[in-house]
Amino acid sequence: MQKKILSVLLFFVWLSSSSDCASEGSWGYLNLDQNKQRAILPDNWYKLMPECKGNLQSPVNIEFPNTVYDQSMQNIVVSKKEGGSDIWNITNNGKTVQLNPHDAEFTFTMYPRNEVFTLLQIHFHWRGSEHFVDGKKFAGEIHLVFKSQTNPKQYSVIGFMMKLVDKDNLSFKSLIDQLQVVSGYNTASEFNFQLENVLPMNIHNFFRYSGSLTTPGCAEIVEWNVVDSPVLGFSEDQLLKFQSLLDSNGLPILTNARPIQNLNDRVVKRSFYPFYTRRFLDAASEYANDAQQVKSVKPIFCFVAFLICYLF
Repeated sequence: MQKKILSVLLFFVWLSSSSDCASEGSWGYLNLDQNKQRAILPDNWYKLMPECKGNLQSPVNIEFPNTVYDQSMQNIVVSKKEGGSDIWNITNNGKTVQLNPHDAEFTFTMYPRNEVFTLLQIHFHWRGSEHFVDGKKFAGEIHLVFKSQTNPKQYSVIGFMMKLVDKDNLSFKSLIDQLQVVSGYNTASEFNFQLENVLPMNIHNFFRYSGSLTTPGCAEIVEWNVVDSPVLGFSEDQLLKFQSLLDSNGLPILTNARPIQNLNDRVVKRSFYPFYTRRFLDAASEYANDAQQVKSVKPIFCFVAFLICYLF
């Protein structure tokens, strides 16, 4: 009887001690102080949301040799509807910094299914990308989250890899400057941001697979488009500005990337047929495929072939 009472008491002690984790902002990343665990970490998210332990979870490690070329995957062309402004709302929600267009509408059509998606928001992951390419982790990842116009339960995300470089990315200066304005938890602001001048709106090289949201509830409703090229460079100072953002406990968001999940029996497709030489332009997979690159390399091969024939 005493053991049963003790067990019940221990259960309520555990319940009360975990009440912080059950409150708003209960799930999180490895952003803790030394005295108290402030959040349920990614490996245990499934305790809050069982679907976080599903078979179609994201992110994943994209192994280039195991990807499949799909000729029907046409370029991703993001279009901006005329009449929208360049004003964006920026918010620190305690997990990331999120951008929402004020009144502009951005769309793209996913082929071959011919489905139109509308941009909902943009957010960032730093001090580690969520997706890996050939086992390589990048400095961060930018996610453009779109929703289907015909299926309200279907989403598509375009992910750009971020890498550490020596110089500031001046294209993102207006955004980086805003991070100081919204450094506190649940703070928001507005600023001018021309998406079409910051990110490529016509994407040739990307990987696609079916997966999930990378935050709880981890719903498996996402068609992922992980961009192979370009990889976007950010300086150390710029990455530190992201880390200066504070979570709901007043602690810096040091990192906010979910660990990679099992691919299981899913197939990752790619939109490009690679020209098998290490590429001169920047790409996550480091393989060349762009037609312009092939044309630029071809004269060199012709010259070398001529030289060999001439000498021998």
